[in-house]
Amino acid sequence: MFADVGKHYLTVWMRGDADGVPAKIADTAEINELGWFSPNELPSPLHLYFQNLLDGRCWPRSPANLPFTIHQKP
Repeated sequence: MFADVGKHYLTVWMRGDADGVPAKIADTAEINELGWFSPNELPSPLHLYFQNLLDGRCWPRSPANLPFTIHQKP
C-alpha cells in the first residue's frame, strides 16, 4: 500500500531456469546492467518490491520456489 498516493500494487514473482543459456538484456531502455549475486551480496539499493519479498512482506512469507531461504528479521 502506498497510502500517500492512495494506490496499491500487486507484484507477481516468477522463477525460471535458463539451463545454461547466457543471460542478456533485451530492453536497454529499462535495464543497463546485468549480474548474478548471492543472497548475502545483493547490490543496493534494492527495488522496494524485492526488498519486501526478502523481508517476508509477501504472501506466502517465504515462497517455496525461491532459490534461497529468506531469513526473517526478529
